[in-house]
Amino acid sequence: MHWPWNNRKISWEVLEEIYRAKKARVIGVGNFNIEQLEQLKQDAKELPVANQIEFHPGLNQTELRAYHQKNNIVTIGWGTMKYHDSLPETCEQIAREYNKTIQQLFLQWAYQHQSLIIPKSMHKTRIIENSAIDDFKISDEHMKWIDSLPQSRKGPDPNNFYFGN
Repeated sequence: MHWPWNNRKISWEVLEEIYRAKKARVIGVGNFNIEQLEQLKQDAKELPVANQIEFHPGLNQTELRAYHQKNNIVTIGWGTMKYHDSLPETCEQIAREYNKTIQQLFLQWAYQHQSLIIPKSMHKTRIIENSAIDDFKISDEHMKWIDSLPQSRKGPDPNNFYFGN
């Protein structure tokens, strides 16, 4: 379920039926916050396996990711590359220290936060570049610095998103 819209209880029941009929291996949600996941939990027979959320250095969603971990929900990040418009120069310096691009730095940052990321690209060189992150680890000091960047949403807020009816 892509968004926590008004009819989420009915939508989740349908997804559970699909799952129980073995027409889907797993079911998950997108853009749910802790409160919405707790509401879903009250009525659900099956819990979501994953929650795809906006996740980048400018919105690291620490509390939500901790909730995911506690409840065995996989965090899948979207928007990991959306932070470019307000990057501090220090991010580029850190990337250069590892001889990596800023995109590779952010993908590794997400990976080290045990989050799955599906980077979008139509360019073969970027696809190859994005996959070349298994040969370095960001230091704890750099991780803490990246985590401390100012936090702000780049995409729509799931709590205040108008779905139109």
